[in-house]
Amino acid sequence: MSALENDPGLGEEGRAARRLTLVMGVLGGAALMALMLVTVVDVVGRNVIDVTVIGAYELSELAVGLIVAAGLPLVALRSDHVHIDMALPLLKGWLRRLQQPMALIVTALAEGVVAWQVWVQAVLATDTQRTTSMLHLPVSPVLYITAILFGVSALLTTVHALRKIAARRETPEGSGT
Repeated sequence: MSALENDPGLGEEGRAARRLTLVMGVLGGAALMALMLVTVVDVVGRNVIDVTVIGAYELSELAVGLIVAAGLPLVALRSDHVHIDMALPLLKGWLRRLQQPMALIVTALAEGVVAWQVWVQAVLATDTQRTTSMLHLPVSPVLYITAILFGVSALLTTVHALRKIAARRETPEGSGT
């Protein structure tokens, strides 16, 4: 991380974004590698020596959850959300200018609701000591991590929406979208 922090042209916000990218990339990459390893060992074991990996399905579920949760803040940070602009040609004037910021706000709200609901489930899983059925792994740590990452994504999407709104205010009324 020192190389990220020593770049004099990178502001504090840029360094934080780089750190977030690194952490989410490592978390998502590690979960993806674990998923691939479990899948390969399970398939080879099942087809070659007729033995399956106990709990492979559970490990796959946990890994996929972490991959999605780690990837979402990266998508939000880069504003790489999927856009389908079917209605954009129908919108004119101020409606057209508000379309993207409003879509980002709705996305941030949805991410926030998911973060909140996953947090509620994490608390419930902690209180009831919920575990996976085969391996008896506690579920709550993965749920807490997922809730936090969805919350981070909601915050990043909100910041992006606010920047779009601020940029629209600086753009003269007759120019562009």
